[in-house]
Amino acid sequence: MEPYLRQQFDLAVSADPGVDSGEMARMAMLQGGRIRHRRRLAIAGAAAAVALSARVS
Repeated sequence: MEPYLRQQFDLAVSADPGVDSGEMARMAMLQGGRIRHRRRLAIAGAAAAVALSARVS
């Protein structure tokens, strides 16, 4: 995580004393990775559908 983003994240979670910021950061990065993965699959699926429809026409 870039230092500036880490500072922003630490500032955002500093109000909650019971939060482990390292664990929250790890979970946020995992969730972001899942979102990017799903987005790539959707784009690949759309490209395949366009290619298939162009071939059928």
